[in-house]
Amino acid sequence: WEQQTGGPIPLGGIVMKKSIEKPMHEKVNSLIRQSLQYAFDHYPELPNYVRDHSQEMDEDVMRKHIDLYVNNYSLALGEDGRTAVDVLLAVSSRVNQPVS
Repeated sequence: WEQQTGGPIPLGGIVMKKSIEKPMHEKVNSLIRQSLQYAFDHYPELPNYVRDHSQEMDEDVMRKHIDLYVNNYSLALGEDGRTAVDVLLAVSSRVNQPVS
């Protein structure tokens, strides 16, 4: 992906229906940001919640998994992240078009 697009791999995202009121969007966004900030402030600590719910018990594997998904793109996409998402959506729309 990175070689073909020149951008980072969009590994996941959190979305909310547009029909949900803006104050709820802002509340959820704030809670997610607080959670991320907590994780960054307590790095490299692995909370008991992570240990209790991890399928892989090796701490190094748990840390690598978290590092992959929780990073600066989690706080703000920035131009590179936004471009990566736009490319993903463009590729997805081409792949999902019916063959005629």
